[in-house]
Amino acid sequence: MKNPNYARLLEQIERAAAASGRKASEIRLIGVTKYFSGTQEILDLHEAGCRDFAENRLPVFQPKFEALRPLKDDPASAFTWHFIGPLQRNKARKILQMADVIHSGESLELLQTLDRISAELNVRRRVLVEVNLGGEANKHGFSRREFMEAFPAIQAFTHLELAGFMGMTSLDADESEAHRQFASLRELRDEFLPAGELSMGMSGDFPIAVAEGATMVRIGSALFE
Repeated sequence: MKNPNYARLLEQIERAAAASGRKASEIRLIGVTKYFSGTQEILDLHEAGCRDFAENRLPVFQPKFEALRPLKDDPASAFTWHFIGPLQRNKARKILQMADVIHSGESLELLQTLDRISAELNVRRRVLVEVNLGGEANKHGFSRREFMEAFPAIQAFTHLELAGFMGMTSLDADESEAHRQFASLRELRDEFLPAGELSMGMSGDFPIAVAEGATMVRIGSALFE
């Protein structure tokens, strides 16, 4: 195997899932590939069994998307692109043409733009609502109150599928606070979209996220260290 970290991380996810009474099959490891400019590392991960890959910036995402289009277009490859970074509305059209899942639905205005452009492109995309778990001024995302107010409008979208929620813990969160913040996102999901995805947890805190119900963990540095 060309990326031994992948197998090790799958084992860590399995242990974290078992410790919280869950099945590892409920959790997808998304390989965050923003740390390099080429495609060989992605091909190595795909060969190892990874099927979900994420980028956070259009200028880096686009050349990888084009280079890997033949693999992506092969149904047998089960290759899925995720976009996880802040999304400027003037770049929404290009992202919608490339990403299968968008994790950064940070505002109603952005979601409305994505739905409108998806209709123009005649595509249907899965989107996760980003929630600002720690209430930090420098973080993107809905507050709980903002989401509750926007939910009726989000339900009315015709070309976006509300697939779940995404969140990151605050920078100063200790283990106990990380549990609390992730649990708050799970509770929001359970109230509004019980079968929805929970994209939470990165290289430094994914075992906590798994314990609190994550269905997607976004791992980059731990895959390539």
